[in-house]
Amino acid sequence: MRLSIERMVYGGYGISRTPQGVVFVRGALKGEVVEVRVTEIRGDYSLGEVSEVIDPSPFRVSPRCQFFGLCGGCDWQHISYEGQITFKEEALEEVFERIGKEKVKPELIYKGQAWGYRYRVRFHADHRGRLGFFRRGTNEVIWIGSCPVLVSTINEAKLVLDEIGAFEKGTEVSIRSNYGRDKSEVLVSCSKIRKERRKRLKELPFFIVERGFTLKGRSYTYEKWCGLNLKFSYDSFSQVNPKVAEELYLFIVRELKEFEKIWYLYSGVGILGMLLAREGKEVKLIEANESAVKDAQENLKEHSLLGLAEVIRGDAEEVFPSLVSDFDGEALVVDPPRQGIGKGIIQALKGSSIKKVVYVSCHPPVLARDLLRLRGAGYDLESLKWVDMFPQTSHIEAIGIFCKKGGG
Repeated sequence: MRLSIERMVYGGYGISRTPQGVVFVRGALKGEVVEVRVTEIRGDYSLGEVSEVIDPSPFRVSPRCQFFGLCGGCDWQHISYEGQITFKEEALEEVFERIGKEKVKPELIYKGQAWGYRYRVRFHADHRGRLGFFRRGTNEVIWIGSCPVLVSTINEAKLVLDEIGAFEKGTEVSIRSNYGRDKSEVLVSCSKIRKERRKRLKELPFFIVERGFTLKGRSYTYEKWCGLNLKFSYDSFSQVNPKVAEELYLFIVRELKEFEKIWYLYSGVGILGMLLAREGKEVKLIEANESAVKDAQENLKEHSLLGLAEVIRGDAEEVFPSLVSDFDGEALVVDPPRQGIGKGIIQALKGSSIKKVVYVSCHPPVLARDLLRLRGAGYDLESLKWVDMFPQTSHIEAIGIFCKKGGG
């Protein structure tokens, strides 16, 4: 089937309209003419893959990684970085108009570097104990060599681990490299190490954690973000692209400069909360992960900020509604997982003292859905920002800025 691609949509697909319905084509770019192999028919639309490019886009380039197309990680290495930025902005506009029923022009805050940006990664072990990723669309582990989006310290550690073949087949292995400090630290955490490889693994210059127990070194790294010395436990969340995350946090600090009392939900190890407290703000942080809460408390104590910032452990969906009337917060920052914020948080905002909501989202369709809910709670979308947290992929980190109607 030969198709002309009209535009790009969120999820990385190019789309074409045919008499039989819309076709979403993986690997196709806006403006291209391509031969398509239909892989699935779903009612009034179909999914397909490019089998041949007849008339290529000027944004089409040769992928840097030999495993591109097999590995389920990157899906946009065949697009120039300029093209990636262009298509992501178009996809954001489309998803907010279609789901959020609002025409908005997204503004890029920061885009960082296109390669070698990722300081944290999760692998799976193959039958030889080597580390790889899932084949696209499956749970089959395929070994890869070095990965061009990872920082060199992780690729070097992976090479050594692959030579040893230390992990049982199917084992999940996470590797993080510390950021912002002169001395490099590599932390490897996993679920199961082969007994006969345990001794060799302990000889490596890495911190090793197995099933939550420290096998060697320590179970955390020390890092430096936005000038702050921070502790990150092996199971505490952090953004994979620290440089872009730093710019995001500093943007939010500037956005909230006029407010003195701030809620921060899904706060992780508390980086943004610390930055706000350092500006003299009173901040209430809510986080469910026990390790992240302990890290946040230690980080705040290290910088003598506990008097301004308080960390509350619990599910934000339950804790925030129960405490919102006890703290006259003027602004709210939320950075939820992919499913977004629940109706309990939306309901709690009604009648609250909160004048501004800064909503950070790794899944823009959900942010667009929650735009409708926030509008119903009395908040209008003031602006839509974004940062390119995940180059070489179609993923977008979006930031919705909402203000209470009538100024509160």
